[in-house]
Parts: sequence; C-alpha cells; structure tokens
Amino acid sequence: MLTLYHCSSARSFRPLWALEEIGIPYDLKMLPFPPRFLKREYLELNPLGTIPFLVDGDTPGFNVVRPIP
Repeated sequence: MLTLYHCSSARSFRPLWALEEIGIPYDLKMLPFPPRFLKREYLELNPLGTIPFLVDGDTPGFNVVRPIP
C-alpha cells in the first residue's frame, strides 16, 4: 500500500489529488508545516524533511516533487 506524507495547503496536494483520481488505496499521514522543524522525527524517514513524500510498501519513499535549488 502507498503512504503519502502530506501537509495542508502544500504542494503535496497534487499527488493526493492524483491518488484520489486513480482510486487506489493509500494511507495519508498529515504533518504540520514545515515538518523538518515541527515534526523532527520525520527526518528519520526523510532526511530532507520535505513533502510530498511517498512510500510504496516496504520501499522507503522518494520525493514526488523535487525542490528547486
């Protein structure tokens, strides 16, 4: 099952919308914004602390949208 780490009113709304449109099951984890400062334990899962972050089963995730340097 897919797990999407999401913050309200953030760019992670796009993959959330896509998952809804596709209709596949997923688990949604809501985080405060910005998670790298307000949810420090999230850095253990995603060292960049960015969202969106998608995990597919046992495969640790990847950034769905890469930040622009």
